[in-house]
Amino acid sequence: MLRCLSVQSSLLRAGARQLQQALGRFSTTASAGLTDDQIEFQSVAESFARERLAPHAARWDAQSEFPVEVLREAAGLGFAGLYVDEEHGGAGLSRVDGAVIFEALARGDVASTAYLTM
Repeated sequence: MLRCLSVQSSLLRAGARQLQQALGRFSTTASAGLTDDQIEFQSVAESFARERLAPHAARWDAQSEFPVEVLREAAGLGFAGLYVDEEHGGAGLSRVDGAVIFEALARGDVASTAYLTM
């Protein structure tokens, strides 16, 4: 089972690298149609992706590493349990809020972001 997850993670990371190369790196533009909160979520997620995910994504992939500590940092910023009600320890955010956050995080590492969506 762990080997299967490692292979899936490697495939996701390879795809992420190709996507990053195709789209360019972190070109934040005007966020038309987003609420002030969503713009703030996006900004924090982009910064985290740029500083904590992107610099390490290739190494994680090459060495089949699972970045537990970095994912804990992401969770500490509120990027895990987004859809779980606040009364149960989650953020209680909407699907649109989550999409804004996950899109920004995926710019740094799609595989780690995919894990956070679960």
